[in-house]
Order: sequence, then structure tokens, then C-alpha cells
Amino acid sequence: MLVPRPSIWLLALASAACAPVRNSESVSPAQARADFARPILLAADDVRAFPEPPRGFADPRPGMPSGRIEDLAYQSEVTGTRRQARIYLPADYDSSRRYPVLYLLHGIAGNQDEWRGYVRAPAILDNLLASGRAVPMIVVMPNGRALADDAPPPGDKVFTPANASGFERFERDLLDFLIPAVDSTYPTIADARHRALAGLSMGGGQALNFGLAHLDKFAWA
Repeated sequence: MLVPRPSIWLLALASAACAPVRNSESVSPAQARADFARPILLAADDVRAFPEPPRGFADPRPGMPSGRIEDLAYQSEVTGTRRQARIYLPADYDSSRRYPVLYLLHGIAGNQDEWRGYVRAPAILDNLLASGRAVPMIVVMPNGRALADDAPPPGDKVFTPANASGFERFERDLLDFLIPAVDSTYPTIADARHRALAGLSMGGGQALNFGLAHLDKFAWA
């Protein structure tokens, strides 16, 4: 069986904000804030990798079957706390079937609600499934900041080493605690060929760093 691919629109949305990562030890929080706020200047050979998504791709459509969002609580020995993830289940979810899983990671100032909030991932997924551009899948939207206090920090704390360490620590939280919790709670196809990892901005960096380092866990990044 071939691996079901998340739609190119969802991956384009996830990858659009990804930027080169510099060694955090050589960049001060003030410099990181300045870099984050600077305008992006495109060169003549910088061209769009994907076409614009179709109009209304993120808008709910009347009468269309809708998936649902559930909360998943899981215990993490990385943080010593019980953590929360949001789970998207497709409209035709049937616990007697097994599904591929997409782990969808948020940006540096977000949390587990970023993708279903202003990005409107549930509506995007509903539209993709209804149009046949995606296969039914379980989508996990976790908090990628693996700290005991994993709430988004105030603006002056976003680029501190303490906050950044939570994104690094999430690697073990994801592999050792979140994935087992998802696989034991939902009817997943629990192998690498049916498990994908994608992210927005900081989450895009995590997807590359964690996904490419653990090809035994993720066939898609």
C-alpha cells in the first residue's frame, strides 16, 4: 500500500514560512527578534515552488461533512506533566478502520491551537477530503514546546534560550510519549510508511530535524 500523502496545499502552507536556521548559541535574543521582524527580499531567481491555492480552500463549505477535533492528554516524562494535543478525525471516522497519521507542528509563538485557529487546518482538511485530494487521516496537532510551562511566552521571551530549549526537547517527547499515546488511543497504521511530519516556521525546522533524523519513524517530512 502506498503512503497516503497530505495534500500539497497543506504542505505548501506549512513550508512557506520555513527559514534557514542559524546556530542559536551565536545569536542573541535581541538579534533573533530583529531577524524575525526584517522584511524578506526576493532575488530574481526566487520563484514560487507551488501555485497559489484555489480561492476558498480554507473556508468551510455549507453542507459538506466536517471532521471533528478531540483533545488528547498524555503523560510526558520529558516535562514531568500531563500534556495536551489536538486530534483531527475525518468526517467518516470509523474506529474499526486504521488510518495514516500526520503530525502537524506549530510556529515559535504558537501552541496546539495554532493550526486549527487562524490557519484553519480542519476546514482545509475537510475540503481536501471532500474533493478527493487527500485520503482520510488522523492529524495530530501537539504543543511543540516541551517545557513544564508550555504556554506561549510573552514577546520578549520568545527568542530566549529557555524557550528555544523546549522545541529541542520536544524530539524525545514526540518519539517516546506522544506517538505511543496516539497509537494506543486511535486506530492508526503504526509504521513509518504511514506516518508524516510537517510544520509551520519553527515547526518546519522541527519536522526537518526530527523527521530526517528518524526515518525509521517518519517516511514523510
